[in-house]
Amino acid sequence: MVRNRVCFGICLAVLWAGLISASAVVQAQAPANPPPGGAEGKPSVVPGSIRGQDLEDVIEPLTPARPRTPAEQARVDALAWFGTGRVLQGRGDLSGAFDAYVKSIEKDPNVLAVYRQVIPLALHLNKPEVALRSVEKATELAPNDYEWLVQLAELQVRTENLGGAINSLEKATRLPSLDPKSTAFIVLKNQLGQWYLATQRFVDASRVLEPVFAAVLDPAPYKLSPQLRNQILANVSFEKFGEVFLQGGNPDLALNALTKAVEKRGSKTGDLSFLLALAQLEKGDANQSLAELQGYLDGNRQSKRQTAYDLLGQVLEKLGLKQELLPRLEQAAMKDLRNPYLQLSLAEQYVAANRLDEAETLFKKTLGVSADARGYAGLAGVYRRRGKPSELLSALSSSFGEAGSSKVIETELQALVSDQALANSVLQLGQDQLRSEPGKLKFPQGYVLANLAAEAKQTDLMVEFYRHLLRIRNERGAQLYEELGQHLVDARRYQQAAEVFGEAARSVGFQERSQFEYQQAFALTMAGKFEQGLEVIRRLMNDNERNPAYPFREAWILGHARKFDEAIAAYERLLSRYPELPQIQRLGRSGLSNVYVSKGDLRKGEEVLEQVYRDTPDDISVNNDLGYLYADQGKNLEQAEQMIRKAVEAEPDNGAYLDSLGWVLHRRGKHAEALPLIEKAVEKGQGSGDETLHEHLGDVLDKLDRTADALAAWKRSRQLADQNPFPDPLLIQRLDDKIRVGEQGRKPSPVDDKAP
Repeated sequence: MVRNRVCFGICLAVLWAGLISASAVVQAQAPANPPPGGAEGKPSVVPGSIRGQDLEDVIEPLTPARPRTPAEQARVDALAWFGTGRVLQGRGDLSGAFDAYVKSIEKDPNVLAVYRQVIPLALHLNKPEVALRSVEKATELAPNDYEWLVQLAELQVRTENLGGAINSLEKATRLPSLDPKSTAFIVLKNQLGQWYLATQRFVDASRVLEPVFAAVLDPAPYKLSPQLRNQILANVSFEKFGEVFLQGGNPDLALNALTKAVEKRGSKTGDLSFLLALAQLEKGDANQSLAELQGYLDGNRQSKRQTAYDLLGQVLEKLGLKQELLPRLEQAAMKDLRNPYLQLSLAEQYVAANRLDEAETLFKKTLGVSADARGYAGLAGVYRRRGKPSELLSALSSSFGEAGSSKVIETELQALVSDQALANSVLQLGQDQLRSEPGKLKFPQGYVLANLAAEAKQTDLMVEFYRHLLRIRNERGAQLYEELGQHLVDARRYQQAAEVFGEAARSVGFQERSQFEYQQAFALTMAGKFEQGLEVIRRLMNDNERNPAYPFREAWILGHARKFDEAIAAYERLLSRYPELPQIQRLGRSGLSNVYVSKGDLRKGEEVLEQVYRDTPDDISVNNDLGYLYADQGKNLEQAEQMIRKAVEAEPDNGAYLDSLGWVLHRRGKHAEALPLIEKAVEKGQGSGDETLHEHLGDVLDKLDRTADALAAWKRSRQLADQNPFPDPLLIQRLDDKIRVGEQGRKPSPVDDKAP
């Protein structure tokens, strides 16, 4: 009897789910030809019925008044498998339970309860992809449940999709179901702020941590417990809040947080004085900033290195006392001989004052005791001014060796490139050593020379140095391949870049391979190898169907190859598949608009961009693109100029934006104003599309009666159009007409303001 009870207890859940579909099961199990009667003359069992014990009535099957629809039957089957999974999980058969849950989802993917069971089980069984897909589906089924989005973010972090995790948390914090005065809201904002800090997105970190700071100051409205408040402050102190708000451009809030830090600490010790000085300067109070900074300097602190003395220079300049910086540093250096950062800052001021002997002596003395990347870069500046190539290369290499990157020497490299003779002398030194004694050319020297060659546009020599680096430093292979390939792209050696990216993909690990193949697809396309580029990107799409970058690149390649109908279809698939990703929606619609415009359907391209503009009116790229499209059609020119100026103000060195502004001014008849803008755009170059810049330059010059210069610009545009792997036939026809008319000594026909 005990055994029967155990059996009953175990089987009940399965029977409960299974009996929901009892009529179908009974019908399937009934004998096809039942016997005519019982052994003792009892009545025959009705076909389809269930015979009970002796003397019991026959159990008739339930015939539903309305047969189930396929969807209803799928739901019943899904629940049956769900019940099976629960029973198997209770028995400890986790693999069997997981399989049952998966079958339940296959029967009906809209049963939310199944996902609550399958997600942790999938993680336990090391099936993160199943868990991720399950959470993504659950967020669709319960879009207002922030907990699913939080769980999705956690899984995205596990799969190294940090951008997706950030988007999921952002979406969770905006849900109307999440009370912005709740503890959960503050916890989510705090977590989101940590991720923004980890990715150095300080403006976003400042934005999302603002309510967290408010809750820490006044916990009651948020129902924030003392324990949770202390936990938040353990990770983000008042001082750290202040620093984040400073980096995010909110000096008032930074001052508030830093003042709280002073109150809690009881003094302005540590870096608080420096941060207060920075906040006061950002707020516009240079006098108070100087007073706060003096507190840091008087303490002979070194934590901020040379940055403290940079700030002193900024404050003094703001007060109109720039000339006091050098004597102040000299006086301070006499009192604090053991502060290397003060000594190096003084040496930098000697260089600025052209007191090179004093600068060199102080640099050497200080660096001999305390090596410093910025100090070596300063010493390199001395040798550059004195024209000493060997010493200059040594100082630059030492700076790179200390920093581990070329960031500190970027300014010096650019200054060196402007002195072509000296740059060539330094490169010649490296080349001679590479070819005579390659073993003696160490990594720091080779890396500096490779970057110098790239800056000097000596591409073949740059490749030679990078190849040497790849031979001697395998552990940095991925970074070196990335830089070499990108330098080749910048030099428009697309086929060579594609070969480098392909070689890199074969040389690095699995995690990095896809990134190099993605870049290879781009380079192949730019080299005119359209089919090869598509083959690479589609292989990536098959390997990882969830990454939206791959279908976006596919659509881009199709559009670039002027396969417009296929590109339009690809962009529309992308947009319909990722409606929840605002960046993909914006980029996809912009790409779709470009395809329509290139196809000649200007109105359709304009409609697509106008929709994006309505959704994101402050997006500078959309302002530029739509403004340019208006200008190119000669319509809404005043509005177009305002839109494009917004883009130029945000990125004043962007060549595409400068060309757009010049073009709309040209369309408005302001040719003299347009010329310097388009000339600057041509000087910067855009790579693909430079032929359009030169055509614009020729059109503006022609309006200014500089016919010979206009003809030269059109011819250069025609030359670039021929070099484009996918030339624009309409552009080529226009250029041929302009060149023919210009060579005949006649003015081209006036531009139709209603035509592209």
